[in-house]
Amino acid sequence: MSVVIITKYVGPTNARGSRVKAVTGDNNPATGRPDSITISWDCALNSSDNHKAAAKALAERLKWEGEWHSGETDTGCVFIRLGASSTFKVEG
Repeated sequence: MSVVIITKYVGPTNARGSRVKAVTGDNNPATGRPDSITISWDCALNSSDNHKAAAKALAERLKWEGEWHSGETDTGCVFIRLGASSTFKVEG
């Protein structure tokens, strides 16, 4: 089964510094909303590694183990955990 985490940058406010928010691609059946986590921006990391840290924190909280693949979007990143039965190949 494929599992998706979407991350986005959240800019600073008067009360908080910059952050990265990670949300699941599907709603949690118990709450009807996606699970999410927000972490503080780590200035020691680059942008990609900050998004990776947020996705990893959410995956660990939800106990989603496995190998993750990522790609950038206009607003952040998408992280996908692929199961062996859900892969495909497109040839041009």
